[in-house]
Amino acid sequence: MSLISDKSKGSLSGLEFRVLSKEISSALAGTYVSNIYSIGESQLLRMRRSGGAEGGESTEVSLVLSPKLGAWITEKPARVETTEFTTALRSHLLRGRLQAVSQFDLDRVLILEFEGKGDGRFKLVLELMPPGNIMLMGPDGKIALLLREVKTETRRLAKGYPYIPPAQTRASFETLSREDLAKALAKEKTLGRALGRGLSIPRRYVDEILARLSHGQEDPTDIPETEVDRIMATVKEMLEA
Repeated sequence: MSLISDKSKGSLSGLEFRVLSKEISSALAGTYVSNIYSIGESQLLRMRRSGGAEGGESTEVSLVLSPKLGAWITEKPARVETTEFTTALRSHLLRGRLQAVSQFDLDRVLILEFEGKGDGRFKLVLELMPPGNIMLMGPDGKIALLLREVKTETRRLAKGYPYIPPAQTRASFETLSREDLAKALAKEKTLGRALGRGLSIPRRYVDEILARLSHGQEDPTDIPETEVDRIMATVKEMLEA
């Protein structure tokens, strides 16, 4: 079962990551890691669910975490490999039980929490923003393992450092306030630019919001207060949907 279609892989938005985290949590919460393999940089986690107290048969599925494409559930591919990174992941996560799946602030960051082998919880973090990354945080909250180090003006990702999520330069679609929306509208002359530059959503969702309100990209931002309220209501409707 794939949680994202082949056509959408590589173009997932934060909203789609929101749905993805809920679907993976619903499908795999309570399963444990029976093995880990590599498919290039992607990591394939074999997740097993026990048969329960009644002695039923246990089942296994594969969860793929790809720093380029996203995450999905599938059958085990015929060809897999083991890399140094995979071996290190195994040392921490084998027999670990998946407790929760979440997303950071409607960004393309997926966080999987595992109950480890007697030494607390681990968090496996998938970042889809270029260049993409997979990191493991130990019980102390610091990075124990990562696919690639990152050093920029705003954050440092390296072994032994605390995990710092990507900086947010636009208002979150999920926590958008009327004040945030008003500020975005005040900075731009057109609705398309105001929503595209002010909110953390891709162009296709801006188009959807405007279409629902019978507005266009080039319509002016000098709109009545009632229209601002309508935009807020439409954002909430899209999140609920």
